[in-house]
Amino acid sequence: MLNDRFAALPEPIPLEDTRTSQDVVDHPAEMADEYREIDWFLRSTAG
Repeated sequence: MLNDRFAALPEPIPLEDTRTSQDVVDHPAEMADEYREIDWFLRSTAG
């Protein structure tokens, strides 16, 4: 027995009623290697 629940698609959502699902920001400037390693170390050991 087939279900007719999905026989027709719902009405499309207007574009002006949508929003992004994530914040859009500029990427930070690249860090030097030693600062990248320190940053990784602090993030991975905290919490």
